Amino acid sequence: MLNVRIKGLKDRSITDVWLVENQASKDRSVASEAGDRMVKAGTLKFDEDNAWLDALIDGLADIQVDLVVVAKRKGAPDSDGALVGTTSWFQKYSTTHNEPRSPGLNLQNNSLANTYRFRD
Repeated sequence: MLNVRIKGLKDRSITDVWLVENQASKDRSVASEAGDRMVKAGTLKFDEDNAWLDALIDGLADIQVDLVVVAKRKGAPDSDGALVGTTSWFQKYSTTHNEPRSPGLNLQNNSLANTYRFRD
């Protein structure tokens, strides 16, 4: 389950939520770009200046989420991204090394449920 909450989002043209798995290569960056694995998670819903998305993502266990990108409606995360959230080092390490997890963490389908905080 993916839960996205954004407070103070006034631009209603920014609606599409994407999960991005960076593909490593010598000439590539950590930003979303052509060639990365990108999965559209859904479209934000709005209530005044607050936006949210609650979505079940098929195949979520098969993607290592490096970035969550909120892009313009019908846009692409590599060219139309307006907000970007990253995973923590702990989440990335835990999900790639199958480390034991703390009982205080919320687990869904054997992966960490994470809160992405977006900043202007």
